[in-house]
Amino acid sequence: MLEEVFAQIKKKSAKASPEYIILVVDEDTIKLVSSFCSPYELIESGSIYQIEKLQTKRKRYPMSDVIYFINPANSKSIDRVVQDFPPDEEDEQNYDQYGAVHICFSRTLPHASASKEVLNKIVS
Repeated sequence: MLEEVFAQIKKKSAKASPEYIILVVDEDTIKLVSSFCSPYELIESGSIYQIEKLQTKRKRYPMSDVIYFINPANSKSIDRVVQDFPPDEEDEQNYDQYGAVHICFSRTLPHASASKEVLNKIVS
């Protein structure tokens, strides 16, 4: 099922480089992904080029799309995604961590206000 979701993003939405989509997972979603398939299977399916952990320092891929697959209830994960894209005035080098960005949540939030808060934090 996850492979299908990632393949659909690749097919319909990938902009920067559809062949090289990076999957970034947090400590919760890596367990979820591993319960369905091995990371190797995702890479072998052609849906994902590389899998990286959100909590670690990651190499820049400004020409590749990224799929952040995170638990929206984990505020540390939300903060970490936001840190990947600092405002221009704070970023002396003025570059993006990734090309096009896709965000997938591992679950829905129970309240509409919580959903708005998470999305506002990411988008602003």
